[in-house]
Amino acid sequence: QMTFYTVRKGGYVPGRDPFVDEVMGQWRDKYSSTQLARVAVSTFNVNGRVPPSCIEGWLDTKEDVDMFVIGLQEMDLSVGTYIMENNDKEKKWISTIIRSVPTSMGKFTMVTSVRLVGMLLVILAKENGPIHVSDVSNTFVATGVQVLMNKLGNKGGVATSLLMNNTRVAFVNSHLAAGDESVGRRNEDYREISQTSFSNGLNLFDHDVLIWLGDLNYRVNSQVNGLSNSDVRRIASSSEMTKLTKFDQLREQQLFGRVFVGFKEAPIAFPPTYKYDIGTHLWDSSEKARCPAWCDRVLWWTSDDETKMSATSYTSVQSVTLSDHKPVIAELNVEVRKMNQKLADSLYEEAIREADRRANELLPQISLSCQEVDFGDVYFMKTATISIVIKNEGKSGVRFKLKERPGIGICAEWLNVFPQHYHLSLGQQVVMTLGITVDKRTSWSLEGKHPILSDILVLSLEKGRDHFIPVSASYTHRVFGVSLSHLFAHKADLLISFEDAPSLPVPRSLYALVLSIRKMGVDKLSFGDLNDEDHFDRIRESLERECPDLTKIHPINIFALYSALLRLIDSLKDPLVPEIHRSEWLLFSHDSSRLWSLIDSFPRENREVIVFLTDFLRELFHCNSNGRDQLRVWADVIVRETSTSAPSSPRLVALRSLVDYSRDTALFHLS
Repeated sequence: QMTFYTVRKGGYVPGRDPFVDEVMGQWRDKYSSTQLARVAVSTFNVNGRVPPSCIEGWLDTKEDVDMFVIGLQEMDLSVGTYIMENNDKEKKWISTIIRSVPTSMGKFTMVTSVRLVGMLLVILAKENGPIHVSDVSNTFVATGVQVLMNKLGNKGGVATSLLMNNTRVAFVNSHLAAGDESVGRRNEDYREISQTSFSNGLNLFDHDVLIWLGDLNYRVNSQVNGLSNSDVRRIASSSEMTKLTKFDQLREQQLFGRVFVGFKEAPIAFPPTYKYDIGTHLWDSSEKARCPAWCDRVLWWTSDDETKMSATSYTSVQSVTLSDHKPVIAELNVEVRKMNQKLADSLYEEAIREADRRANELLPQISLSCQEVDFGDVYFMKTATISIVIKNEGKSGVRFKLKERPGIGICAEWLNVFPQHYHLSLGQQVVMTLGITVDKRTSWSLEGKHPILSDILVLSLEKGRDHFIPVSASYTHRVFGVSLSHLFAHKADLLISFEDAPSLPVPRSLYALVLSIRKMGVDKLSFGDLNDEDHFDRIRESLERECPDLTKIHPINIFALYSALLRLIDSLKDPLVPEIHRSEWLLFSHDSSRLWSLIDSFPRENREVIVFLTDFLRELFHCNSNGRDQLRVWADVIVRETSTSAPSSPRLVALRSLVDYSRDTALFHLS
């Protein structure tokens, strides 16, 4: 009888069939030997600093190593690097890294490098070393909200897949979301990066070994445990510093099973690596006075207990004062396999028969910890997650995947699932994470419809049955991602709540945001600040609860309010400039009088919001020296262009005309 397995001919090639791989994996000692690979892994957030010729002491190791794996974050913080590729700093940092390897270690050559904006992963291997490196593949993934000025790729990860002898190893260098309270956003970044795949078809967890390094940005939960910033600084500077690790957010989230499940990390016996005054060993003395934390970490994961791995050293390099972070370096011993191809080929036919026997003897069986997923209430751009544990209950390995459905795909656009395919060995289990994010397009599609999100995942077992997992959530249109008429329908109550609030014909949420920005001081807006998604969630919740004074949110900053204002206008279902008037708007871009006359023909709601916004922008540009740099962003928001190739200059010129000449001034000159 011809079977799935017996049609395979030729020698053994790992990765071609997971069931044969499982048998061969159990027989690996018959055809392969092990060799110890010594790998030095260092992560360093360089804070945009100019790379020196060499960083003494950075890459000094206690033992000789076969490879260096270096991950940088914030390699380049200049605004231009987010818009166009600039390789100058990348080349300089690679030269610095190579020159920082002690000459006593021998000569190292670069295997590969991969970059995403400020993140850089560089891998060096000892020339003529004992470990053969091959089959190199790189990838990257940007994380965070993809809207307007946040389309920067300043957070995310870069990764490399390669073979060390015959052991498949992946390296990830990541920079996760910043902020003491952004734990949820960091967890989401981790899940997004975890789903990346390489050009060779492998995802991260298809490897034998996965080493994850970077500025993970997890902080110390000190306040909830009764410790002040001063207490943390005092303990972090003492011999009892490791007592703070019990408040470490990363370890907490690992225990909760939310991130880095199954990963290991060497014991931390070094001071927190963030945040220092640059050029010193002193904790942050700036106005923000950041609390010390172990942001910079190195962790590892192995696919099974047979793959041996350990750390011989894990420390920070305190002598380096180039940045507000200290570099961290881990020396890892990785047991890699070297396959005897002839022996493997001689066992291949027998392995096919054994895999065939197991497949015919037993159908795959799995159990799901949850048969149906109900997220309950979900909110605009607030990611909600639920996990399902999938366990192999059968007596042989099983591969599952989520089926694609014609016209739909694996899942709805608002739903994210990871992993989407996996091979479970005997008794193994995996956590599948489902995440819902309602973005503006999802919100637009639901307006006027039943506010229930629903989908059905089809989890298919190879050579087994399909499992159907219903997924549902409730979504209510409130402030963001709605039509302008929806905003106007709920304005009265909030205006009454403001002291001395005039009867302005604008939506309450818009008025609240602008008034709160004015109260905090338009001149204090710094457009280079990073936008914390937790801040946005608090602003959204306050607007939805009809709390008018957003300055009372704690903690909050003016840039978060400004970003929320931009997002509010960007998330409107229809653009402020109606599509039927777009061509006239662009045609009259240099003529403020004709533009204002055109605006007078707009629907009242659109007209009043444009007047209100241009008044605010006029004040912004007058009071803030960097305000005019925001013209292009606002022009793109007010006149929404569906074509990515359309030039933005006419939109920018039109908005500048309206801001420079108010309606009354422009129409007075016309008369």
